[in-house]
Amino acid sequence: LSNKLYTDLVTKIDDVDSSLKKDVKKARTELDKLVTQVGTVESKLTDSSNSLDRKISSVQDETSSIKYKQDETSVGLQEYTKQVDKIKQDFKSSATKIEEISKEMK
Repeated sequence: LSNKLYTDLVTKIDDVDSSLKKDVKKARTELDKLVTQVGTVESKLTDSSNSLDRKISSVQDETSSIKYKQDETSVGLQEYTKQVDKIKQDFKSSATKIEEISKEMK
């Protein structure tokens, strides 16, 4: 009787051990798949982050360029306004001289 119990017990232990080994192997395989998926997601996030960094840098460059052109245009407009004012003064001065000459001729 005790030999039969021993044999039955050994058989049950072997069955449980075998089942546990299968479960561990299955869990390890699933874990490996998850690790691979996490790596893929991490890689995609890194790529997306790098892409966004490049786009942000590009927008900043464009903004700087626009600001520079705006400043340049503002300076040009101020210079143009000064030239127009100078022409107006010259025109008024010329008109005054023409009036004076016209009065002298009469």
